Amino acid sequence: MNFANIHVWIVLAIDLLLPRTVDGERLCSCYSFNNQSLSTAWPQANGICIKHNKSLVVMETEQEWEFIKNAIQNRVGSKHGEWFIGLELNVTTGNWTWINSKPLTIDKWENSSPEPNDLYGMIHEEFPAGIKGSFSTIQGTEQRGWICEKESDNCQGDCFSHPVSRSTSPPGTKAFTTKVKTSTEQDVTDVTD
Repeated sequence: MNFANIHVWIVLAIDLLLPRTVDGERLCSCYSFNNQSLSTAWPQANGICIKHNKSLVVMETEQEWEFIKNAIQNRVGSKHGEWFIGLELNVTTGNWTWINSKPLTIDKWENSSPEPNDLYGMIHEEFPAGIKGSFSTIQGTEQRGWICEKESDNCQGDCFSHPVSRSTSPPGTKAFTTKVKTSTEQDVTDVTD
């Protein structure tokens, strides 16, 4: 193997190991936490996220779950400290999947979950006592707070930077960005317009 081939392999390895960037910035998932004063049912919460070019949060890695688990500890999602997430029962297969059709790969189920007649997932601030960030299920009519997620190259506010595969966007394109929010702001303005 000559020096030129080694150089190419090193560059490719570095490129694959680094987080994806958009115009020189790292790619993030940024979150809005919608609280109990606006609580709604899961299907409506999902629709509100979509209306604002977001989705209910999808946690595909332990690191992202850890970030969300910590982020909800000092927030009020509902009177029970529960938040809707983008987890739903695929009624065709009987499997729980994320709304982006990816499989659930992290096991954070609360002991009695998933319930056989429930359709949607949520995350708990702490339930049962001493267990933070557990998942459980709920039917479609009960109301809770919810967490929306949007991919962004502006990693300010409640954002999680994570490595993902390289962009396939054409040169000169740029990912969309979100309004910068501090960790104390609630995304309540998005649901009123």
